[in-house]
Amino acid sequence: MAEMAEHRRPNGHEATSIKLLNTIASIVLAAAAPVGPPSLEAVQNEFKENLADPDNARFRNVEIVPHKLIPDYFTLCGQVNARNSLGGYTGFQPFMAHVQDGHIVGTPIIAEDYQTLRFIADLCDP
Repeated sequence: MAEMAEHRRPNGHEATSIKLLNTIASIVLAAAAPVGPPSLEAVQNEFKENLADPDNARFRNVEIVPHKLIPDYFTLCGQVNARNSLGGYTGFQPFMAHVQDGHIVGTPIIAEDYQTLRFIADLCDP
């Protein structure tokens, strides 16, 4: 009789890796390419809608850069200081989002650990 595989919940790092892989997979599977860089203000406003308190989010060093891995895509990069569930600001944290046809594709990512910080740096740093 074949042994059954043991199933377990992924730890925090594995869960983050799974999220990143799912985001990348959704981008790779998407079709159509943008003509040029999208509007920074429009994409930043779309990013804000993913936050718990979008009206009080503070941004700095925000830019849209060509995606380093996927042709005809862009990456929204910057730092955001958003309110947490207790109402306090978290401090400026690096973030990124994949952009296609002027809209965010997949889930925007805010650096919450070293692995996510490295992923963002790899796509956003010159």
